[in-house]
Amino acid sequence: MKKMKKVYIAGVLIFVCINCISAQNQWYKQNSGVTSNFLDMSFVDTLNGWVIGGWPAYHTSDGGRHWEAQFPVDSPYGGGECIGFKDSLEGWVGGGDVTNGSGTLLYHTTDGGKHWEGKKGKTIQVDWVDDIDIRDSTVGFVLGEHTDWCSTWYSWISPLFGTNMNAFSLPEFGGHEIHFVDSLHGWVMGYYNSAHLYYTNTGPNGLKMIDSSFDVNSFYFSDTLNGWAVKNSGVILHSEDGGKIWNTQTSGVNDTLTCVDFIDSLNGWIVGTGGCILRTRDGGKHWDTESSPTIENLRKVQFIDSSHGWAAGDSGTILYYGPFQGIEKKSPPPRRGVATLQISQNPFVEKTVVSGFTSGGSEKSKIRIYDISGKLIEETKNNIITAKAGCSIGKNLKPGIYFVKVNDYKPLKIVKMKKIK
Repeated sequence: MKKMKKVYIAGVLIFVCINCISAQNQWYKQNSGVTSNFLDMSFVDTLNGWVIGGWPAYHTSDGGRHWEAQFPVDSPYGGGECIGFKDSLEGWVGGGDVTNGSGTLLYHTTDGGKHWEGKKGKTIQVDWVDDIDIRDSTVGFVLGEHTDWCSTWYSWISPLFGTNMNAFSLPEFGGHEIHFVDSLHGWVMGYYNSAHLYYTNTGPNGLKMIDSSFDVNSFYFSDTLNGWAVKNSGVILHSEDGGKIWNTQTSGVNDTLTCVDFIDSLNGWIVGTGGCILRTRDGGKHWDTESSPTIENLRKVQFIDSSHGWAAGDSGTILYYGPFQGIEKKSPPPRRGVATLQISQNPFVEKTVVSGFTSGGSEKSKIRIYDISGKLIEETKNNIITAKAGCSIGKNLKPGIYFVKVNDYKPLKIVKMKKIK
């Protein structure tokens, strides 16, 4: 009897410990430090991820504990609506509007976002980039729109990497979303009077329409057969045949659902308005409402595995799902004086004087100058800005657009500066 009691007690303790560990996997709110409405996100592992809602993009290398702005802060094309990374170094950002049809709003980085290069002209002609889909390090596509010289709009798809980099077009007025599970099997949602769903099992050049009334907010396929789509009023759709037939699943909510993500055919998450978060462990037969630490609208959700996920949305909201990240040792906070920049001549020909003033009165701070791609061009060394003092800059700069930043101050202060011939 005593032996059985010991076994029973040990079993209870194991059960309690397991539940204590699993209880730590929940949603936590992270501090982005900004109030932007985030539109897209891309995580490549449990540490490295990016969010974007117009420039700048924001990057974390520690799972979201800290977020750092990445330049360019502005661009001649606007944008910053979708983002995708192949690994911790190479990624793309797209979006915005190119009204003259002479370039493309597709930015590329090979150093984790420290520098962004705009892709223009010959490779891809585009007026809008709608979506970037990177499944893994071997499968990545971009979906966009373009108008030709006859003002005829169409959507196009192009691989982002691989051996075949040719773009393929669709007779759609506007693209919306793209998902490929491998280099051959994929789906594209586009609009031409109504919402259409295309499917291919031979690559992007073989896309064919399989649904002429596919009006959803977002969709996702975990494999070549199983897919989910979300709509307004809490509607969830599920397909078991690659998107030909869709059946309704019970969500239990009436919120507008905005994004869905699955890590396999059973485990998935959905987010929506008012901080709504849903989870399933059985492919959507049952959806559970999860406790959310926000009431802001959520727009994107992505999971790396069953224990690590993120969601992003309005007003700078970033949520993290997983084990408690702990309370880290606090470092000295950044100076929070109100930083002001004044440029004596802007635009200028040879050089100009930047005057800095901070609310701290005697506080000092360096300034840094970035070009349009976000590359650091010049920074003050001995010429440190002090209250009501100035320093001469720009003598070694080539004509062009630059951004001047006051270092170490929050909120961030950036001024656009132009050097002309």
